Formats: sequence, C-alpha cells, structure tokens
Amino acid sequence: MVIEANDLCDRLGMDTISAGNVVAFAMACCERGLIDADFRFGDGEFLVRLLRLIARREGIGDVLAEGVRRASQKIKGAEPIAVHCKRLEPPGYDPRGLKGVALAYAVSPRGACHLRHVAYRSNMAGRHPFEDEAIDRLSFRGQAKLVWDSEVFYTFADSLVICRFLSLPVDGPVLWGEALKAFKACTGLELDKSRAIELCAGICRRIDRFNEACGLPAYDLSPRFHEPLKRGASKGQSVLKGEFEEALREYLRFKSGF
Repeated sequence: MVIEANDLCDRLGMDTISAGNVVAFAMACCERGLIDADFRFGDGEFLVRLLRLIARREGIGDVLAEGVRRASQKIKGAEPIAVHCKRLEPPGYDPRGLKGVALAYAVSPRGACHLRHVAYRSNMAGRHPFEDEAIDRLSFRGQAKLVWDSEVFYTFADSLVICRFLSLPVDGPVLWGEALKAFKACTGLELDKSRAIELCAGICRRIDRFNEACGLPAYDLSPRFHEPLKRGASKGQSVLKGEFEEALREYLRFKSGF
C-alpha cells in the first residue's frame, strides 16, 4: 500500500512528504474524535482512498488539501496536534533523536526542510560536515556551528546549482574545496573560502528579510517535538526547550558575526 500511495502521489503531482503528514494528521484527528470518521493508523486502503480525496478536493479531502497548518485551523481542536515548522510539514527525520535537525528545522527559511542544512546526515554520521569534529546526535553541543556552517555552504552550493547528492555533508564528493574549484573553472574568477562565506552569509540575511516581509517568523519549531518519543531507538528523547533556546542563541551569534 505504501508503494501504491507513493506512486499515486507522483501521478497526481502531490508531494509525498506533505501528503504523508496530512494523512497522519487526519488519522490523529480521528483518534481524538476531531473528525467523524473511522480512519486508523495502519489502514493502507484508507491511505490510498484519502489521497484521492485530497487530490480531487472531495469531502474531508478539500480541507486536508490545504496542508496540515491550514487544515488544523479549520478542524476544531486540531491546532495543538498539528506538526509543522513555518507551515511546512517535516520529512522522516525526527528532531527528538537528531538534535541538530531540531535547530535546522526551526531556522530554515523553508521551515521543516531536510535539504536546506542536510543536518540529519551529519548527525547520523556523528561528525561535523566539513571538519574533523565529533557530533553527538542526542546533544545540542556543537549543533549551532554545524547548522550555521551547513547553511553557508549549501547557500554556495545552491548558487552553483550543485545537486545535494554530489555535495552530501561528510561524504561529498563536492565540498568546499571542490566547489571553489568549480566556481573558478566556470567563471575564471578567484574566490577564497572566507570571501565565499562572507558572500553567502549576506544571501542568508537577505532571505531572512524576505521571509520577514512575508510574515514568517525567524524561527519556528512544532511544540509536538518537545514531547518525548514513545518508541524506537531514541525512546524518551525530546527537544528540551532550555537546551534548544541556548543552541538557537548560539546559532544567532554565529549568524550575526557577518
């Protein structure tokens, strides 16, 4: 059923991450009696049926087609259980078990996006993306620098239109050295790493100003991530508010240094 649902999303032009979140949100609403329907987690037939309703904007699908945030505003009592950051539904990397991802989701201009900082790969590898520094995925220590350094590099990579699969943190094969060589080969201009970082930091600040003008907050993390995980290898882990806020302040100090 999951394969069928994935194929259906592709054929109907629906993002699989957001669609999966919306379906899970609908199931959570049903469990709490917020939607009068018999939708249950693990019901594959319902999953496929609901995706078709969303695509056609029929019945409850018309509300869910608006995404988790807007749907939660229309379904009475649903806002506290809605999971999103800056209105974007998260991918399959739970920040409670990857603390760098919590910070990355919160500060990303796109919200809960796994590609803006690619912090999940650095956290899972247990290393800083570009330096020989150990990172503990269950600790916020070092995560602010990791997220800021990643944000700057991937701003440069995006400016060169380099695919993430060629510029994966830790693994590469294209990281700072290779990207700077590519820049010179394409433009004929010399650009050292410090100047590239300075330029990319300026781009990041412009993105923040654009978001501010659009009414988006500087950072946003779903309150649901402060709740402990109930199962899995990271059972009991949560994003503690005090630790998160300290990491956020540290990140902002790195960002304001340019």
